[in-house]
Amino acid sequence: MAQGCDPSGDRDLDALQKRPVWLFSSGPITPGDNTDNLKWINTPWAVEHHMFGGKLDKSVLSFTERIATRAAKATEGDFRSPDDIAAWAESICSNLAAIADR
Repeated sequence: MAQGCDPSGDRDLDALQKRPVWLFSSGPITPGDNTDNLKWINTPWAVEHHMFGGKLDKSVLSFTERIATRAAKATEGDFRSPDDIAAWAESICSNLAAIADR
């Protein structure tokens, strides 16, 4: 997590709440994976939180990471979508343009 972006009491939280902020996460890996434990999803001051598909390449994981992904039944593969990312970025641009026009 980037410094200055911890909603649990970070010093910059007040500044973030005063401007439009879009949040994104990469993964869980595949659509339908459990997202219940991700604290950013319900951040009330964010304009939006978007979760993009991730990538899992088990060949680059440590032994411990491979055990964890096996226990989580994580699917290996690349589920990132450049089209989804581009569409989301365009929606942010449109939103910011609308704010600037006010």
